[in-house]
Amino acid sequence: MKVQVQQLRKEFGKTVAVDNISFAFDSGHIFGFVGPNGAGKTTTMRIIATIEEPTDGDVLLNGVSVREEPELARRVVGYVPDTLPSHADITVHEYLDFYARAYGLPLAVTRFANVYGGGDLNFSRLVPETVVAVLDGRAPQIRSDGSPERDFLHVDDAVAAYLAIASALGENGTAGQAFNAGGDRPHSVREVVELIAAAGGGAVAPDYLGEGSPDGEIDRQFVDSSKLRDLTGWRPEVELSDGLSRTLEWYREHPEARPRAAL
Repeated sequence: MKVQVQQLRKEFGKTVAVDNISFAFDSGHIFGFVGPNGAGKTTTMRIIATIEEPTDGDVLLNGVSVREEPELARRVVGYVPDTLPSHADITVHEYLDFYARAYGLPLAVTRFANVYGGGDLNFSRLVPETVVAVLDGRAPQIRSDGSPERDFLHVDDAVAAYLAIASALGENGTAGQAFNAGGDRPHSVREVVELIAAAGGGAVAPDYLGEGSPDGEIDRQFVDSSKLRDLTGWRPEVELSDGLSRTLEWYREHPEARPRAAL
């Protein structure tokens, strides 16, 4: 590995952060880059790592120019800052695209509906808490009046969606993109609770504690899965009633997974 910094200059508006510096070093050497705060050390390192573009000059990494061939240069350099960088000024797509291209990895964002099914130990969620309450013979405590609508995705369908996305990555420019997966339509909280109660025998009536949606929550939430469906053919296979019945049976067969207070 050979690093050559050639007459490097970086300006931020009227401020000159790096002023015409040059140096070089090879593999097998420890190169100390020392200077006071504001001397341009971090800016120079960011230029070498292809995170910043120089105003003038260039950096060659094994003869590869960071200005002319930044994607190729990134394959031979790693950069670990002393503090975690802030990505507040870039979009999710830009963030993923950067890392996908920098490391040659096919990355994607997944945004799924409320995933439910056996094995979920977060009992602050509507599912599985309502399932556990029905199995214990106690009234589920619902914070709303049951009218808010949510999208639900059974865990089996979520796994299938992940596999579909993974198989498509790298094809037709899919790397760095975002994909939604949901159950095709939202369901009211009341509908979900009633389906769970029916699956448990219908002996327990829920207790609705609020009016409308709780403060800070959205009335209607769902995702559009058409992009993933059109690209891969994926679609949810587990109907909500069937998935909730499966979930209830899982917790019935695994009482050790339920909260101690509920047993």
